Amino acid sequence: MTEFERSQIVEEMLSFHFPRYEELPRLDLYMDQVLSVVCETLSVFYVNKNEKILTASMVNNYVKQKVLPPPKAKRYNTSQLAYLLALTVLKQVLSIGEISQLIQYQSDHFPLKETYNRFCDEMEAAIQTVFRKEAYAGVEEDGVFASSQGAELLRAAVLSFINKIYVQKCLQFETQELKKEE
Repeated sequence: MTEFERSQIVEEMLSFHFPRYEELPRLDLYMDQVLSVVCETLSVFYVNKNEKILTASMVNNYVKQKVLPPPKAKRYNTSQLAYLLALTVLKQVLSIGEISQLIQYQSDHFPLKETYNRFCDEMEAAIQTVFRKEAYAGVEEDGVFASSQGAELLRAAVLSFINKIYVQKCLQFETQELKKEE
């Protein structure tokens, strides 16, 4: 086992829990609250903790591009928060147009709650696979969704994101180690 595999960085990644739909806030949130929830939830994935992973301008653009349903009375509900969490992750490896297509495909075939929870399951399975360097076990098969084209596309997108994060975290670790040696 390498030093990186024993590091705090890997430990933090392996212990990450992606909040399921029923764990998201039930109250409608204002923009600042939404940004706070998304940034706090996803902070483990970003090397530069000062980086703005989601801004009000980004959210407004997602609404304009019809990737995200518009807020009601300047407040965002649980469904919109789920969309934003997935969007913020997937925009690291897919274009907004591709994400829109993936979301549309999923929403045409499955309820949002089921799709979002599958996304969370896939994220956690991918983290375990990539950071433990194990064969991808995938998410437990549970019928049509698990073996559908949509599930395969979602799985591929999530694995792409986690592999990207793995590279960034390895480089972060190596940089930290070099600084310790100086």
